[in-house]
Order: sequence, then C-alpha cells, then structure tokens
Amino acid sequence: MSKKKKAADVIYQFLNPGGHILKNHVFKKSKHKTLAAIIDPSTYVKDMIDEKIDKNDKWSNQAKLLLEQKEYQSVIELCNEQSSKDESYSSAQADYYKAKAYICSNEKIDEARRLCIRLLGMNPKYIENYRSEIRDLYDRCTETLLSDFTNNTKFTDKYSFGERQFLFIVQNEDKISGCVDNNNLINWVFTINKIPDDISFPMGHPQANTLYVAHPAQKGMYLPFKGAEHELFNQRVREFKRLAQCLGAREITVETKKGESIFEETTNSQDIKGEGSYKGIGAGGSYSQTTKNSSQTESKNEQRYSILYEPSSKPYVPEDLLWLDMEPSWKMFIRERMEGGIRSFAKAFSSEESISVSNSLSNSVKASFQCLIAKADSSFDEKSDKTFSSSKRSHCEIKIEFFPLDELNKTKKGNKKKSDNLEE
Repeated sequence: MSKKKKAADVIYQFLNPGGHILKNHVFKKSKHKTLAAIIDPSTYVKDMIDEKIDKNDKWSNQAKLLLEQKEYQSVIELCNEQSSKDESYSSAQADYYKAKAYICSNEKIDEARRLCIRLLGMNPKYIENYRSEIRDLYDRCTETLLSDFTNNTKFTDKYSFGERQFLFIVQNEDKISGCVDNNNLINWVFTINKIPDDISFPMGHPQANTLYVAHPAQKGMYLPFKGAEHELFNQRVREFKRLAQCLGAREITVETKKGESIFEETTNSQDIKGEGSYKGIGAGGSYSQTTKNSSQTESKNEQRYSILYEPSSKPYVPEDLLWLDMEPSWKMFIRERMEGGIRSFAKAFSSEESISVSNSLSNSVKASFQCLIAKADSSFDEKSDKTFSSSKRSHCEIKIEFFPLDELNKTKKGNKKKSDNLEE
C-alpha cells in the first residue's frame, strides 16, 4: 500500500472510529471518497454533479437516438424508468422526451399536453435549454386537441363523465404553467379563450381561476363548483314540478326545510307546448294551465307554498326534460299516473342527491384545486376563498293532487296516444 493511502487510512480512522459515524453516508462504500469530500467538499460535490449529469446525458442521448429512429414506444418505456413526481434534471428530460414521443406518434396528445404544462411549471434551471420548444409543443398539442374535438370526436364523447367531471379555467397561457393535478381528479385545465366548443357555461362564465363541475344531466354544461349543489337541486325540483303539471295536477305543494329557498318566479298563466311523443307517451298539442289560487308560508328553517291549477288539455310528458333518463322513480311515477290513474303523490328531494360529488371526493378535489390555483394565481388566499365553503343542505317534499284522468280525457283536447313503451 502506498504511503498516501496509508495516510488516508489513518486520517479516516481518526475521523471515523469504528466506521459508524458515516455509516449511512452516501459515500460509505469508499473511505477515500469520504476523505476527499471532507478535505475538499466543493470540488467533490462538483465532481459528483458532473458524474450525475454524464449519467443523465447517457440515457437522454439514448432517448434522443430512439426518437430519431422513430422507436416511440421504446422512448416512452425508457422515460418511464426515469420519470418522477419530484422535480429534477432527470424527470424534466423524461417528461420532455415522452411528450415528444406521444406527439410524433400522434397518440395520447392529451397526456403530452399535460406533460408540457408540468414542464413549464418546473424550476427554470431544469428546462433552460428547451423551454421555448416546450411552449411550442404545448401550443401544438392544444390546437390538435381542439381541432379533433371540433372535427372528429367531441370532448364530451371522447372522455367518460369521471374523466371530465372537473375543469379548471385560467386566464391565459402564461398562467397555465404547472397546472397539473397529480391526483388525477381535475384532469382538464383550459384558458378562457381555448375551450372545446361542445362545452357550455351559465351566463357570465367561464371566469379565470374558477373550478367547474359537469352537469350530470345536461351533457356539455359546466357549472361553477361553488353553488352547483343548490343550482342542480333547484333544477330537479322545478323540472319535477313541471312534469306533475303536465300530467294534470290540480294542486302542488312544495315544502322546503333546513336550507336555501327553492322558490321561483311564477306567473298567473303558463303555456307549455309539446309535439311528437316521449318514450311512448303522447306529448302532442299544447298544455295551458292557469293558477287558480296560491298560498305561501315561511319560517326560519321551513318554507311552504301551494298552487292550484286548471289544465286545459290531456296529460302528457314533455320531451325536453333533462333529468328523466337519470330518474327511474320518475318513470315509475309517470306509469302510475298514466296507467294507474293515481290521484295523489308525494316525493322527497335532497340537494346532496343532485350532484355526483361525495364529501370525501369533495375534500380530495379541494386539495387538488388549491394546488392548481396556487400555480395560476400568486395572490390566492385559501382563507378568503369560498369555492368549498360549507352551506346547509336543502331538503324538500312535493305533494301533488291530480284531476281524475277520465275527467281530463273527456273534456280536454290533446294528443290521443297513451303510454305503452316507457322504459324503466
């Protein structure tokens, strides 16, 4: 053994008696390397970084070569071995080459777009050599997807309800950097000016830095998550009430408890028109109803109102009901009325039944939303944000009294078809 190595051994034993002090150190396998790190740490760290860069360059050069050879699946598999949720040179390169492989193979353009968004939000030092190219790849992916949604398969047809249930909207491309939900709950982030054309919003929307949830009964409609539960609840109550009117209601009483009011603007007369048929139930002609009398009472936790009607045509089912296909109990109600001639009926509604988001899912989405909006809006304040603010659940019961069917059929004009094939 040389004198230098003997000296190194002596110093090493002195600094590290018994070999326990540095037992868990990354350099424990080589006492000479450990000694070098102690004597000249800055030089040693630089050497290790260079060694790591050389290792990254080796596999990234391999990925680049495979890409040139159009071995796209091999590129993806190689990148999967290097990818990580943590930011690093290696994970950045893995995402970069994987995105290029997806784009070149014209497969999983949506995933390539997500990778580009993630890359744009990384520490600039990891992507400084190809940041402008990543932005170009993002633009290319976005335009390709929007074009495909317009000319081929619609956004709402291509993805299941669960895959597209939540949307997050940002102001522009500069705000979208890093807006990727690693929990795969909020899978889609769009800018205000680049949204699939089969998506619609309520008046005044979309707005930047806003979370939206898909309407469970109206395909393509997205509602602001804040207030969506009560909006959907109100829609179901109004639609069921309208269905009861069209089936020949004499009186409808609505009682709400422990929640927000579902009162709606009403007029003294209303004309509802329908043509053709719905699920085998006649829906032709028009249905004119006149409010004969109404009453309303209200307390702190309970509200109640009743309306009397005088139908002028035969009972029918409107064609444009949004919720009927999702409500088997409504279809049974129609059968009982049209075939069994029921004279009274009562049904309970709850706001939590109207939205397809459980409490546990809501909590998970909240965490994802806060991560996304922190990327898009540096001024975001979790304490003042009301997106997930708690509100009282609304419950109501609708009670209906009907005219006899034979009375309506004898004296009213309307479609003569009757129910025979309504699907349950």
